[in-house]
Amino acid sequence: MSVGPTTTRNWDSPETCPFCGGQLTDAGAGFIAHIDEYPGCENEFRDWRSMVASDIGGEWGG
Repeated sequence: MSVGPTTTRNWDSPETCPFCGGQLTDAGAGFIAHIDEYPGCENEFRDWRSMVASDIGGEWGG
């Protein structure tokens, strides 16, 4: 299976990476392990988190 960022996002399943569709061992620590292993997904996550943080401002501590 090819794992890497895609242009579409799938936020419907906590069992898959929303950035590449790769299978996760779980939605918490499994996601962190996944982005540690796949730098493209980590970059996508950082970009997403930055956009969300700028939209929400001081209301979100993530």
